[in-house]
Amino acid sequence: MKYALFAMLIISTLQFSYSNSVLYKTSLMRLLVDDQDISYSMNEGVDWDNIPQKITLKKYKKNNLLVPIYFDSWDKSLLILKDQNIAISYIPGRSRIVFFGYSENITSLVGGGGLEPVFSPEIKQVSSFLTEGKISYNADNLTSLDLEKSWVEGVPGYGIGEFIELNKFRGNGLYFFNGFVSFEKPNLYEENSRVKKIKVTDTISSKFIIFNIDDTPNPQLLKLGELKEWELSIEILDVYKGTKYSDTCINAIQCTIFDVKK
Repeated sequence: MKYALFAMLIISTLQFSYSNSVLYKTSLMRLLVDDQDISYSMNEGVDWDNIPQKITLKKYKKNNLLVPIYFDSWDKSLLILKDQNIAISYIPGRSRIVFFGYSENITSLVGGGGLEPVFSPEIKQVSSFLTEGKISYNADNLTSLDLEKSWVEGVPGYGIGEFIELNKFRGNGLYFFNGFVSFEKPNLYEENSRVKKIKVTDTISSKFIIFNIDDTPNPQLLKLGELKEWELSIEILDVYKGTKYSDTCINAIQCTIFDVKK
């Protein structure tokens, strides 16, 4: 996957320290994130010690919302979903990805051939999905990282026992993106219900793993074990109840073939 940044953000000359930060890369861009702020560079092979100007934004958390939006003093903003291995960013007015980068913490085990360590699964079936008017929150949404395209279970209550089945894929983990994520309406994440615990069953061997899921829209790496072929069933066991709606949402699920550096 190769993504370009479509936004023009304000250039700042703020000094930046990167000793405790994570650098995410694509072939064209660099995204540097630490606990306080982020910086972009459009230069390939960038030397961070000698860049006099960088695009810099400060983290913004309004009313304790969990959706991680960054902004600058001119209200230019960026939504970033990240862990120590991957970072995905979005800009206002667009639901599609503008940046998908990997840190030096993760390398692909697949070697050459241009394959990426994170890729979309093939959905075999889901137990249910919600339809509201002309909008369908169906299984296809699970393979998309676009915003406001969550899978939403479609039964009364909180969806305990509802499941997702993935067709065979070769990998050693899943990336799980929780909840309903919107840039323009970040409150929808907490107003809707999110997954708290899941049971992941390998339907080939019948072995299963119970995963506790954090209440965050950021990607969560679920390690399945050895690199092999899997066919999975993912069942909802428990949820974080929404403040307004009982509908339980999953933003996306991605497969991984990775090697995380220790």
